Amino acid sequence: MTLIAGHWQVSPLHSFCRMLFYLKNSIYRKKKEPLQKNCLLLKILWENNFYHIFQILLPTCLMFYTTAPTEESKEKKKQEKISLSRKKTDRKKVGDGFLTLLILILFVPFASAQNKTLKLKPISADCKDAIKISVKYGPTVAPDRHGEILEIKSSKQRDMFFFEKEHNSAWYYFDVFEDGNLVFRITPENKNDDYDFILFKCTDSTFCEQVALSKILPVRTNITRTGLGKSEITGLTDAATDEFTCAGKGSPFSKSIQVKKKERYYLVLDNVHPNGEGHTIELGYENKIRLTGEVKDENNKVLNDVNVVLEDKNGVEIASTKTNEAGIFDFSAIVFLNEDYNLVMTEDSSFISIKEIHKAELKKANYQINNIKVVLPKLKGGKKYTLDGINFHGDQARLLPKSMSSVKALYKLMKKNKKMVIRIEGHTNDPFKQTEAQRPGWSQKLSEQRAQAIYTYLKEKGIERTRMTTIGFGSKYMLYPTTNKEDEMEKNRRVEINVISIK
Repeated sequence: MTLIAGHWQVSPLHSFCRMLFYLKNSIYRKKKEPLQKNCLLLKILWENNFYHIFQILLPTCLMFYTTAPTEESKEKKKQEKISLSRKKTDRKKVGDGFLTLLILILFVPFASAQNKTLKLKPISADCKDAIKISVKYGPTVAPDRHGEILEIKSSKQRDMFFFEKEHNSAWYYFDVFEDGNLVFRITPENKNDDYDFILFKCTDSTFCEQVALSKILPVRTNITRTGLGKSEITGLTDAATDEFTCAGKGSPFSKSIQVKKKERYYLVLDNVHPNGEGHTIELGYENKIRLTGEVKDENNKVLNDVNVVLEDKNGVEIASTKTNEAGIFDFSAIVFLNEDYNLVMTEDSSFISIKEIHKAELKKANYQINNIKVVLPKLKGGKKYTLDGINFHGDQARLLPKSMSSVKALYKLMKKNKKMVIRIEGHTNDPFKQTEAQRPGWSQKLSEQRAQAIYTYLKEKGIERTRMTTIGFGSKYMLYPTTNKEDEMEKNRRVEINVISIK
């Protein structure tokens, strides 16, 4: 049973009902089977996330097991004169009573949970009671008409600054916590809803009264027609060109805006369609960064024409450039302030180099990092290379999203070098061999699974299986076998690429 979009989902119901009947019948089987099979069924229920009723179910089942008579106990306690039909009738009554109680225990919570919906966030239809938001807010209840005061109204047709009037409105405000380029997204719960927005910069404590008197102009608007199953999402983005848009066809996004720390802004949304649904607002801050550096090989020779790509944590390209004849790169990009990035360097005859650009590092350097030194090793057969930037979920073989830059770069390298044959080698972190002592063989198994995860990704992208093999070394070759430092333990958890041949 899982919680999906606010509703409890029981699947498959038929199998679950059969499980209940089996549980009931197993209690009264011969040859001391009940307890063993009940424990198995309870384990199944636990593993399928029924733990929220497990504390009720376990004592109930044990109570019936210990009090309900088995065939052997009945033979001892009952006299031989009791007829077989009487015994069957008694057993059926007890069994039916158990089943009824068990169904009540299990299905009453399910039935009530089926009617539960995700708790929606409240809204306010008046400026004076605007809801404070920070980074993300929603999904909300549906706006239903305007509030006590109709703050927004326009006498002009195709007005770029104001709605014709508030139809179904919601008012919010937020305080800027960092200098930067403000962007946001407004996502309707119903793709056919048409949300317009107006963004105001707060002036003073009389702001709401001044807005109602039409004495304050907005700093951004988008009153373009959206919805209709197409561009239902609206907001601010750096890629847009217009600061204000009027009613009718047009871009659903307006130009982002430079904001300063501690400034306050008011955002009013209006859904022109009646009987609509709610929305979710996501705020973010962008800033321009500059990165400069130099790329050399392991012999200190400068490398020109190296691809230098800035990617986000999901491996999506943000900006790119190439090194010049002196091996220098210098480029700028617009990024979100609260995210980490990867700087990926690739060249056809060299292995991959990936440098993580952390948000704290960017802020400390005032969003300009200079003189980044990169060593790009020459690609040679019979040589091992550490694949930087590979991270897995703890104690699992699932790649973290931020690892995508590395595996994508490896894929591109193998696609470019079509005769390159590799062995993918997995390593785990187990300082002082504590895990091995508690779970013998687990480190070895995990290292094999992690190497296999890289193999599977490359195979699914089209790299031939004949060009790849895998092996796991567990924690046998840790770089830091007795460390307790997180950065060193992270280097122990690595994947190495052994290039068997390239021609």
